[in-house]
Amino acid sequence: MTKDRLSASLSTPDYLTSGSNESEKGIHIPEATPKYSETSAIVGESSTWGKGAYKAFNGQIFSFESSCTYTFCRHCAESGSYFNIEIKRNNQSDVEKRTIEKITVLIDGNDISISGKTILVNGESISVPFNNKLIHIKHYGDYTKLESRRGILSLMWNTKDKLSLTLHKPFSTCGLCGNLSYVPGEDIDENIANSKISDDCPTAVTNQYQECEDGKEYCDKVIGTYFEKCGKIASLSNEYRQICIEDYCKNGGKKYTCDSFSELSRLCASDGAGAYESWRNDTDIVCEKPVCPGTQIYKECSPSNPSTCSNVAPFQNSECVSGCTCPEGFLLDDIGENVTCVLKADCPCESNGKVYMPGEVREGPCFSNCTCEEAKWSCTEELCPGRCKVEGSSLTTFDGVSYEHPGNCHFLAVHVCVHLEYFRRMDILSSIMISSDS
Repeated sequence: MTKDRLSASLSTPDYLTSGSNESEKGIHIPEATPKYSETSAIVGESSTWGKGAYKAFNGQIFSFESSCTYTFCRHCAESGSYFNIEIKRNNQSDVEKRTIEKITVLIDGNDISISGKTILVNGESISVPFNNKLIHIKHYGDYTKLESRRGILSLMWNTKDKLSLTLHKPFSTCGLCGNLSYVPGEDIDENIANSKISDDCPTAVTNQYQECEDGKEYCDKVIGTYFEKCGKIASLSNEYRQICIEDYCKNGGKKYTCDSFSELSRLCASDGAGAYESWRNDTDIVCEKPVCPGTQIYKECSPSNPSTCSNVAPFQNSECVSGCTCPEGFLLDDIGENVTCVLKADCPCESNGKVYMPGEVREGPCFSNCTCEEAKWSCTEELCPGRCKVEGSSLTTFDGVSYEHPGNCHFLAVHVCVHLEYFRRMDILSSIMISSDS
């Protein structure tokens, strides 16, 4: 999708600006008990996975195969549209290599292009995490997540076959996601045709599901055992079964059902821990468990914001996410040269761009000494020097605030308070009475 066509198809309200494109480094927060943030209201969810399976806002699940560019979802308004999302799959002849080739997003004046691990924002390559005034992009387990700072939507994708859209506010929508009205029975083939971007592309229609006894038995067993009772799946379990059976029977075996099982596991993770976590350990399932770097381990339900040396107690939302994480009791060292799992006592610290190893000391404020301990700085208590100045009727306090005291009067300029805790070491009480003539 060219930028000209993007601009023509979607305009941004005048009061919105994209802001700076600079990435902001996460701040280090003090150690605390992990807290869970409130989850934004979910108005609708639409997703796509595998070789071309889709779930619309109204709950319809369908599949079709095409390498054309389609409108995945957009805000259908005559003017002032808020978002537009387009998707293109590749045309690999090998069914196992068919992936999402490109995702294009226009939201709040930001033009975002996603291709594999490459992300462009307004034409410039960015690294994750990324922030500007209107969008936030971060790692989210196996996925990358884009959030609108105005609370419009969140978009989640991986580098292979998944894209999921969550709307947090009601909009009139169109595209493969369908209408947010939840009206069932829409003509799916007509909707696919209307969502196609180029007229030069051949017309695609929904797959006519194939069935085979082996596939039906296998999908019934796996979905019934691990996924069927999850909140987002229960009412649509038969539709998900149909996609699974189609994958098995059309392509020839168990290994072609892995994308659907992985999608079901993602949906189950919104409920937290559950039976689905062990689906990859079933000896009858041939889906490989992803390989993690270093000493990290793969879990179907890991923290969405894992604890790290720079942030030992991050805020968590109520759902978990599949991905690589550190074993219990370890933190991810995101400060040192090698991103690996370490004990808190072995975490380095950072100050002004310099990395300090555990036990190393730097100079702190007011000539104090700060030691890197347990993933944080521990500094000695030192009193900072200060100056109180009286010149005629003018008085400048220790904190730099100036006052005027006109007239011939007496006032207390300095009084050392030994009863205050932070002056407990002082044993001299002095008062200075100063007389000034104006």
